[in-house]
Amino acid sequence: MPEGEIDVTKSKAGNIVFTISVHEEDGVFQAECLELGVPSFDRTLDEAFQRACEATLLYLNTIEAEGQRDRIFRDQGIKVITGKVPSTTRNLPARPEEFLSRQILPVAAVG
Repeated sequence: MPEGEIDVTKSKAGNIVFTISVHEEDGVFQAECLELGVPSFDRTLDEAFQRACEATLLYLNTIEAEGQRDRIFRDQGIKVITGKVPSTTRNLPARPEEFLSRQILPVAAVG
């Protein structure tokens, strides 16, 4: 990890749940973390999901380092879940040929 960067997964106090959406456009798989608006892309569906998760983690590390995570989580309605993450299903509207994946990421407590 580069010097000065904070790894939000180091001090595990809970988890956040986010959704990755992927669809193909002009031969490229476009991906986005729906809750945070973090975009990514790659050549295959699996790689696009992986890149979106990596981009989301990088974004979380950046906002943590800048001291903005609490505000952004509050603004976006993102809750840190302590204990077991409920296995609730959330219905999301999806376009034809759109793939959605629920992701769970460990994070430090919100201050």
